[in-house]
Amino acid sequence: MARASKIIEAFTRADEGAIWTQTEKDGVRYFSKQSAATLVAITPTIALSGQILIAGLNPVSVEEAVKRSTSSSSELANSQTYKAAERLLPAPTNFFSYVDTALLYSRLDAALRPMLLMAAAFVPAIARSVDLGKLPSPEVITKHLSPIVSSQRYDRDGYVAESLGPIQPAGSVGRRSRRRL
Repeated sequence: MARASKIIEAFTRADEGAIWTQTEKDGVRYFSKQSAATLVAITPTIALSGQILIAGLNPVSVEEAVKRSTSSSSELANSQTYKAAERLLPAPTNFFSYVDTALLYSRLDAALRPMLLMAAAFVPAIARSVDLGKLPSPEVITKHLSPIVSSQRYDRDGYVAESLGPIQPAGSVGRRSRRRL
């Protein structure tokens, strides 16, 4: 928890003009930043407890994720996509992360597509530059997206960090990256 607190502290101070508020509820610390954008209400939020760190686009979704993480059953733990991705890397001892890129893209598409269509209705120049009717459906995109999975463990004389997915760290080749730290 001490390391995670330092990371969050550095992250929230990175943008000097940003104002982060900190609250605590049921032993969980929440850090939220109000977005400067007025059209889209995005409030980046980070929750930190003794067991978990969760980040999201608004306080409500992060708080719900924290509540789900403390329950005995979890939609994530029961997800076949998660179970399959979890088995792709050795068990972590220090760090594990999972991002379902297909689900993330689907949710972003559902949130942004209506705004893009509305913007085209009010700003005809958009419709002249972009044919919104040719935007692919989310299913066409998501069938090509696999989860991003990262794992870090201590092995003999150092840490081994491995990751899999469509997005890899700079300098890595292919879909799998392995680095000894």
